[in-house]
Amino acid sequence: SKVLGMAPRLDYRLGDEALSPDWVAGMFMVCDIATFRSVGGFDDRFFLYYEDVDLCRRAWERGWAVWHEPAVTLTHHCPLHLREVPPHLRVVTRHALLLYGHKHWPGWHNFLLRQIMRLEVVWRKWSDGDLRAKASWFALSAIIAAVGKGDLKGARVRLEQLLESSSNPYGRDARAVA
Repeated sequence: SKVLGMAPRLDYRLGDEALSPDWVAGMFMVCDIATFRSVGGFDDRFFLYYEDVDLCRRAWERGWAVWHEPAVTLTHHCPLHLREVPPHLRVVTRHALLLYGHKHWPGWHNFLLRQIMRLEVVWRKWSDGDLRAKASWFALSAIIAAVGKGDLKGARVRLEQLLESSSNPYGRDARAVA
């Protein structure tokens, strides 16, 4: 959203003082139940990723504030940006971004996002020789098309089909346990 000029604040300096960012990561989020319910809780349409960004945005829209408290520290031992990301997990992150954009951004931003993702699909299909990876990129193509038509359920179905057919920790069995 920074690139598209949609971020109200572009940078935060972490220090010893509390600050109020646009959003905080869900794995470190603390929220009282009344506030959580007043903003509608997490949106079930998000499979994984961006549900925290969406929740914070809706909190801001309803007059609540989001705060980062530097006196509280937690460590995420395996953040996504520090590990190799398999293709099916990249598709999960793209699905989440597409859903967030569809929900909160103007039409031309969504159109631009879908075009950028289509270019990524073309590049990855061409550059990746692994057949399982190619299946992920074909699935992403279908997800992009579904979101472009406003078919969010169809996009979610295609995502779940991909996850059920791949060896991943997010398949049907993992969701049943969670």
